[in-house]
Amino acid sequence: MGLGGIAFGVAILAWRGLPDAAAWPYLAISSGVHALYWIALDRGYAVGDMSHVYTIARGLAPVLVGVGAALTARELPSSVAATGIALVSGGIAAIGLSPRASRAATTWAVATGISIATYSLVDALGARASGDALAYIGVSSLGTFVPIAMYCFVRRSRETVGDAMRGRWVKVLAAGAFSNAGFGLALWAQTIAPIAHVTAIRETSVVFGVAIAA
Repeated sequence: MGLGGIAFGVAILAWRGLPDAAAWPYLAISSGVHALYWIALDRGYAVGDMSHVYTIARGLAPVLVGVGAALTARELPSSVAATGIALVSGGIAAIGLSPRASRAATTWAVATGISIATYSLVDALGARASGDALAYIGVSSLGTFVPIAMYCFVRRSRETVGDAMRGRWVKVLAAGAFSNAGFGLALWAQTIAPIAHVTAIRETSVVFGVAIAA
């Protein structure tokens, strides 16, 4: 996925160039938070079911982003919007709650949700400051996926990674590109619409994720 994300980022940068200097502090923070996100998500999937980990992680994000957007961007949702965001978060999280689920998986899912909310808010503010949301997405892709790819090669060796990817190159590269494209669409939307609203709609992807997991 890292290789697909890198290819996507390079293509965007070749097309749009670099974002304004005001965006770089956000990009630096985002890169670090994304690394924590991938670690938490990886550990969660290692000890729990996708339908459990993914839904709790995604369910927490809209409410946390709503609070963060109110504090940092002064975006106060109406009572109707706040109720909708709370229902989306509660409904998504409830899908993944199970009394028989691994406590470790739930803990990693919560950590993943907190990291999702953090990078969602940071990247939304950064994209708004960038002057060009697409250029921001290009740099963000590299800041996210270059460290991941390097970590995989160092931890597992190029030979091991190559063996694991043999016969799966198209699927894996497409996954990285589609992951970035989906996140990029959400970032672009957050430059023209309230951050929490976009995050809540984005997290309804959990419905498709649960169907795929099943």
